[in-house]
Amino acid sequence: MKEFLKFLLILILILAAYQAFNYFTSEERRLNIIINRGKGAIERKDLGKCMRYISPDYSDEYNQTYQSIKEDTREAFKKYDEINIWIRKREIILKENKAEVNLGIIISVESSETGSIKGQERFTLYFRKENGHWRIIKVFPLRIR
Repeated sequence: MKEFLKFLLILILILAAYQAFNYFTSEERRLNIIINRGKGAIERKDLGKCMRYISPDYSDEYNQTYQSIKEDTREAFKKYDEINIWIRKREIILKENKAEVNLGIIISVESSETGSIKGQERFTLYFRKENGHWRIIKVFPLRIR
């Protein structure tokens, strides 16, 4: 009986710790985690992981959809041997189940075809919470130089 009570106590403590973590993990922190994981997925050229962060309802002013982004990303991963991204600026604006994330990045790509290309970009990523997960519904890029 003592062993069962110990087990039950440990289980309750684990569940309480998990609930506390979820309670104190802000939506802003969750978005930062998603951005960092998405950056890593791009650098590793992991198409499946990249697409997990895009909403099936994605649509933007350039007539891009979930499927066209998937195809464009697949082609970019084939074209470039190495992709590196450095996030220089990050601003998150939360609005209930939506968020705007302004990013300033430096991107460097290597290809045997084109050589090394490096540039700076600014993006506004528009997120929506879908089934408890943040997904990108639109991206609006702004050219810096």
